Amino acid sequence: MNKEIVFRNTANHIGRKILITPENSLLTLMAVGRIILNKNTSTVEINTEDREYSFICLHGNGRIISENNTAEVNPYDGIYVPRNTSVKIFTDNYLDLVECSAPVSEKYTFAHVRFDEVKNDPKLHMSLGQNSDRRELYTLIGDNVKGGRLFNGVTFSEKGNWTSWPPHQHTEFREEVYLYFDMPKPAFGIQMLYSGNGIPENVIPVFDNDAVVISGGYHPNVAIPGYSINFVWMLCARREIIDRAWGGSIVQPEFQK
Repeated sequence: MNKEIVFRNTANHIGRKILITPENSLLTLMAVGRIILNKNTSTVEINTEDREYSFICLHGNGRIISENNTAEVNPYDGIYVPRNTSVKIFTDNYLDLVECSAPVSEKYTFAHVRFDEVKNDPKLHMSLGQNSDRRELYTLIGDNVKGGRLFNGVTFSEKGNWTSWPPHQHTEFREEVYLYFDMPKPAFGIQMLYSGNGIPENVIPVFDNDAVVISGGYHPNVAIPGYSINFVWMLCARREIIDRAWGGSIVQPEFQK
């Protein structure tokens, strides 16, 4: 099977669909899916088995029930669900979730991270960059949640700006997926992926609901003028707990200050 980098139009279904796995991509641990529910297909159930899961709400609202925990989810809320757990997800109207999972050896703790609280927490909400690389980064599932591998959040750029800047890589420590959202046509961005020679080997146009696998290398991106580039970033630690952090990223030498 070919190992893909780009996965187009990840929202082109109703129900639950696993889109990116180690079998069809360059990932080694993480799997990424999308759950889209409506009044006709309003419920999905998952057994997490030996994997931890995170869910990030992109649109709509609904409810996630796991063991004795119930979470009412709204846009940009994050949910962490431990291994060996049954999960029921449902909506009365419409719900769009990004799903991410990875194998872990330990069972950690369920968590519901509300975006309204993240926005006002300086440890979780950072305004980064200046001028042409200004963007807003929100950590939803990070140091605030006990977990083994997953480290997730959302980034919103200013119009026409760069993000993931300066170019950096964390190949040794974490693999990653970007899933782009709220970029209605004619908006699009350019995602670059390249290794240590500093010359972009992959220059990829990305559109609303596309996803790109970042198994290694530098990975800056940029929005077209007049529009923003927004994405869910899903990091997965190669070593459980040890690599689940911001540390260890290497900035491209030409751009080090």
